[in-house]
Amino acid sequence: MSFLPHSNGSGALFELVARGNKDKFLSRNDAEAQNAFNNAYKSSAPFMKERRTVVPLNDPQFGSTFEVEIERYGDILLECALLIQLPYWFPPLPITVGGQPMNPALANNQFQIFGNNSCGYIRYIGYLMFESIQFYQDQILIQEWSGESLMCTQITEGSYNTSFLDQRNAGLPLNAIEPIIKNATPSQLRVSIPLPGLQAPGDGGFPLCCMPSQTFRLKIKLRPLEDLIQLEYLNGDDRDINPNPFDKPYSYFLTNDVLYEFRSYSRSQMAAPTILLEMQQAYVPDDTMKALQESQITIPYRRVFENIFTIGEQDYKPLDFGGAATITRLLDARHHVERVMFIYRLGAGLERNLRYQFFNKIGDRPDYTENATFYNNMKLVIAGQDRESYFPPFVWQDIEALVKDERDNGLGIGEMRWNYGELFERDRPGPRQPDGGINFSTADRPTLHIQLRNVPIMARLQQRFTELRAFMEAWNVYEIKEGRGRQLFAS
Repeated sequence: MSFLPHSNGSGALFELVARGNKDKFLSRNDAEAQNAFNNAYKSSAPFMKERRTVVPLNDPQFGSTFEVEIERYGDILLECALLIQLPYWFPPLPITVGGQPMNPALANNQFQIFGNNSCGYIRYIGYLMFESIQFYQDQILIQEWSGESLMCTQITEGSYNTSFLDQRNAGLPLNAIEPIIKNATPSQLRVSIPLPGLQAPGDGGFPLCCMPSQTFRLKIKLRPLEDLIQLEYLNGDDRDINPNPFDKPYSYFLTNDVLYEFRSYSRSQMAAPTILLEMQQAYVPDDTMKALQESQITIPYRRVFENIFTIGEQDYKPLDFGGAATITRLLDARHHVERVMFIYRLGAGLERNLRYQFFNKIGDRPDYTENATFYNNMKLVIAGQDRESYFPPFVWQDIEALVKDERDNGLGIGEMRWNYGELFERDRPGPRQPDGGINFSTADRPTLHIQLRNVPIMARLQQRFTELRAFMEAWNVYEIKEGRGRQLFAS
C-alpha cells in the first residue's frame, strides 16, 4: 500500500512547458534574478571568541609600578583579568626519600613543614598585593581601584555558589583553618578587572573596534613583598611583627619518618612575580562592526571613589575617662552613589600585615563576635539631616548583607545601600543598571558620625590607631561616538 498521493502529474507538465514573465524572472542572468536552488551565499565571518595573554610593558616588581597595554586583536573585549604567579622562598624540595627536588608546592601540600618562622602570604593576596590599579584611555584616567576596594566590591557580589572559586582565585586557602605556611606556595591566582561593559553577567562588552585611534592601558602599583607576608599568630607575641621567612631553617618528615632539612631563599634570591593580562575578545562580522561604528554607544558603569581616614589616640581619649568617643568623617564622592562600603582595620593588625582582617581583634583567625567591632553605632548625615539613623554594626554588616546581597561576606564589611541590591528574584545573568542612590555631586556635607569602641595599642607607636576606608560605588557613563570614546561625566 502506498502512502503517496495519487496524481497524474499534469500540473508539473504544464509548469515545464509554460513560458512567460515567471520563467524570465526566475532564470534571467542579472542582479534581480532569484533561484531557490542557487548555492552561492554571502560571505560572513563567524562570531567567535579568542583568549590571549599579554606581557606587561615593563617587568612587575614588588613595591614598584608597571604598565600593560590592552592589545586589540578582536573587535569586542569581553573579559579582562590578571594572572598572577607569586615567587616562593622555598627551594625545590623532594617528595620521596632520595628523590629529585621538585616544585616546593608539592611538598608543602603533602607534608607539614616546620620552622620558627612559619610564614605565608597573607590571605586574599590576589587582591591585597595591589596598592592601586588604574585604567587609562590615552592619558585620561577612567577608573581606579585599590586592592581593598576591588576585594570589597567583588566579594560582596555574585552568588554563594561561585564565592568559593572567587576566594580561591584570590589566594584564600581551601581550608581556612590550616596553617598559614600552606599559603607560602600558592597556585596561580586570577583577579578580574571590572572595566566598563565587563562588570556584570549580561553586559555587552567593551567595543574596541569603535575606537581604532585610541589606546587603553592598565597602570598597576604593587605593594612591597615585606608587607604581604604574615607569621602564624603567636597569641600576642610581638615576634609576628615584621615577619621574615628569608634565609631561615625549615624541615619536614618524608615517608618512614625521614627528616629532611633545608634553608629558605634569602631576600636577594627571591624572584619577581609573574603577572600577565588575560583577555577574551570576540570577532564580529563586517556588517555588525560597521553598524557599531556608525551608532552612538553609551555604557553605564560603576566607578569607586575611595576615602581613607585615620582614627588616632586623641579620638579614643574620652573612653579613658568613661565618656563617649564620637567622631565625624566627611565623605568625598561624585555622581549617583548607590552604596557605601566601609572597612575598619587595626593599626596593631596592619603592623602584623593582617590586611584582610576587618575585626577589632588581633589574630589570624579571631573570634568573630559582637565584641570584635570598632564602633557602637554609626549614621550618615547630609545637609544637617539624618540620611541614615544610628545603627549598630549588626545592621550595617549583617542585616544589610542578608537583605540586599545574595550572600553574606562574613568578613566585617559594612554597607549602606540605596539600590535594590542583589535580589534573589532577579534573572541571571543580567546587566546591572542604576536604580536607587544619592547624588553625591550635589549632596551637602555627607558626613559619617561614629561612636567608637576601644581598640588595642600598637606595639610600635604604643598608642591606639585604626584605619577606616570608605568606598562609594557611583555610576558614570562611557560614551562612544564618531570613532572616539569618552567619560560622559568627568566631574
